[in-house]
Amino acid sequence: MPALQVRSLVIAGEIIVIIALVAMYLSCTHPILVHPLARNAVSSSSSRYKYFYEPTQNLEDIGTHEFDSGRAAYRTSVAGFRGGSNYDIPKPADTFRIITLGDSFTFGVYLDSDETFPFLLEQKLNRVGFCGAAGYKHIEVVNFGVPGYDIPYAAERLRLHENDYQPDLIVWFIKHDDFGSTETSRAVLQAMGEGRFNSATADPALVAEFDRHMAEATSPEASKAAALDALHNVAAQYGKSLLVYAPQDFTLDILPVLTAAQEEYDFQLFTPPKHIFKGDRVHFDSHPTLQGTQTIADHLFRYLIEQNPTACPSALPATKKK
Repeated sequence: MPALQVRSLVIAGEIIVIIALVAMYLSCTHPILVHPLARNAVSSSSSRYKYFYEPTQNLEDIGTHEFDSGRAAYRTSVAGFRGGSNYDIPKPADTFRIITLGDSFTFGVYLDSDETFPFLLEQKLNRVGFCGAAGYKHIEVVNFGVPGYDIPYAAERLRLHENDYQPDLIVWFIKHDDFGSTETSRAVLQAMGEGRFNSATADPALVAEFDRHMAEATSPEASKAAALDALHNVAAQYGKSLLVYAPQDFTLDILPVLTAAQEEYDFQLFTPPKHIFKGDRVHFDSHPTLQGTQTIADHLFRYLIEQNPTACPSALPATKKK
């Protein structure tokens, strides 16, 4: 089986983000590919990372894919989060707010906004009055996912917005390829010349050249260390209010790394077993279908309702009670 290396290749330019379809196989038949957002759909942010990017605010675009017959509405809010919902700042006292972190699996490529797992989870939790006993009347699940993000970029988006959005719980979908380096990938691509890459590019010679430059620029050990450092920083702040969702179909060789991190950093780790995400639950490139996102939402719903009795504070803060 080939080495399990999947890279999200994001570059700046006239098409502000282009994700090159450069992927090694997740298995012999299922590569993970990360797909481009539409032209002019991404803007830079004031970040500690030189190449950091976020979706444009108030985007209402229909994404099309040459390898998929469907079309998906990639809408964003006034703050640039997936979906059309806008959230109050500051957070109302009777609202329990969950932020979901991750890459294209969280963002929901191929899917309309109301088919992503954050949207479906929000519906499920509101339907049963989750955290109602603690005085909360509304559950919000805010989708912070962005295609191409690794762990440091996901943590950075949280850092930039957490003071405004005041999450009560973080749900972070982590996969094996999130331990790569988006920042280094973007730097290498820019140095190589962005015009050589586009959404249909998978030239073996170009991929080999990219790999050589990546090997010179960083190492798997350095990327892993940066990812664990970012995860540690979030876990140190949120503790048990951080839930890492890591299905074994997508974690592969990094599951022991996450388990060791959970023991050290003391966050919650939920790792559904293998052989769930297959068949009609995934596209050919392993991104979840609607059936797949329904499965993810079901997993998280059951975990929060049945296995996580400490998910909600025992009561609203005293200063917020009537």
